[in-house]
Amino acid sequence: KAVKLLFDAIENGSIDAQLWSLGCTIVNGHLNDTEVALHWTDCAIDEFPEHPEIGKQRGIALLTVGNFKDALVLFEKTPQHPLNEGARILCRIATGQTAQLSDPDKEQLISTAFMQWYRRLLERGQNESAKRLAERIDALETVLPTAVMGLREAVSAES
Repeated sequence: KAVKLLFDAIENGSIDAQLWSLGCTIVNGHLNDTEVALHWTDCAIDEFPEHPEIGKQRGIALLTVGNFKDALVLFEKTPQHPLNEGARILCRIATGQTAQLSDPDKEQLISTAFMQWYRRLLERGQNESAKRLAERIDALETVLPTAVMGLREAVSAES
């Protein structure tokens, strides 16, 4: 219902950055339709390429479908926050790059965020992307040891 109202705002020309951003949050959070999320966030970032929340939401949509390379570009621009850092590390590991923590004291928080992103991949049917990520678990060991324990448990439960 909310998305329809947002499309109406597009049609009548009353949509602004706040409404685009709200739409991004809705399609990434409440819909399990990755196609809609990709389309909406693509249109939003075309309209407001420098808007920080729209950029982050576009990164979420891309991460969700396993497009880690493009998602990383956007997450590299996000402010320091455990969820953002968890996404950055996930994208870096998934693309074969090295990763490090900005604050080692937040390792458990960032590990929790990393696992939330990993779980999101599974919930959205991105099993192949999740599997490829799990195959790079050794690269994650020194960065997020707490996440590695959880990832190993998740992978062994799937087997």
